[in-house]
Amino acid sequence: MAGEPAAKAYKDAGFNAKTAQSRATAASRLLKSADVSKYMAHIRGLAAEGSVASLRYKREFLFQIMDIPLMAIVPDDPQRKHGRLIKKFKRTNTESGETWEIEKHCPLKAIEIDNRLAGEDPAADLLSELAQALQNLPKPKASRL
Repeated sequence: MAGEPAAKAYKDAGFNAKTAQSRATAASRLLKSADVSKYMAHIRGLAAEGSVASLRYKREFLFQIMDIPLMAIVPDDPQRKHGRLIKKFKRTNTESGETWEIEKHCPLKAIEIDNRLAGEDPAADLLSELAQALQNLPKPKASRL
């Protein structure tokens, strides 16, 4: 969760802490853990090798799904310019000639994913607000029957 404050990354990773200060303290403690440091070094190494897709690369791919029309995708293109945008491809030879069935990745799904990557996911924001509100509710008292 590069570029984010440790406290936000701590919360987004699913850890619980009641206040922002306690999240920051817990995140700082976690970052000092040998296992976490080792894992972060491993991920940084993969990123340096190019083994991990960058956020920019992911968002560019999603933009292509949203922007490039199905008619611009040519499955027989020797350079495979837009080949990765194809979700399914079926070629059928019939007496009257050859037909292609092409299905592209869903642009609406690409928009949803891109919104999440950009931090602009209204549904996630609402769920986060709801979770916060539920945490702030008073705990029910135990009753005796």
